Amino acid sequence: DICLELQDEILFDIIDKDKSGKLRMEEFFVSLCRLRGSKEMVHSLNVQADLIQTHHGTKVQLEKSMETVLEISRAATEGLEIRFSERLRSLKLRLNEDMARVSEALEHEEVEGRMKLQGLLKTMEASTLAARGALSGLQGEILASRERIAVLKERLI
Repeated sequence: DICLELQDEILFDIIDKDKSGKLRMEEFFVSLCRLRGSKEMVHSLNVQADLIQTHHGTKVQLEKSMETVLEISRAATEGLEIRFSERLRSLKLRLNEDMARVSEALEHEEVEGRMKLQGLLKTMEASTLAARGALSGLQGEILASRERIAVLKERLI
């Protein structure tokens, strides 16, 4: 019940569904089942052959398109990775420079703070000396006053 009036190449193309140029046993028997009753319908065999060729051509084009898309995406990804790495390097450099400036500023503020504290300490030392001098003078006055009070007490007695 299979039409064999077709050219060998066309019949083989119909049977060789994966277009490998070789027939596997499974492929052969599946194709024979598909071709049953084709003796009366030669036209359907030609349509099948056209469909198989179109399917194969579309499959090949799709695979090529996918390869092209993958190549383009790889190139774009590499370009983005390079730009990202350069930007990251630039940001790291800027961050290091900013951190160095902050560190310098903190050191400068620390030095200024120490100088202010030293000035305050000197002022406090001078104030302490003046206070001691005043206290010493007051102590002398208190002693003198006590002596006068003692003299006055003796006169009164």
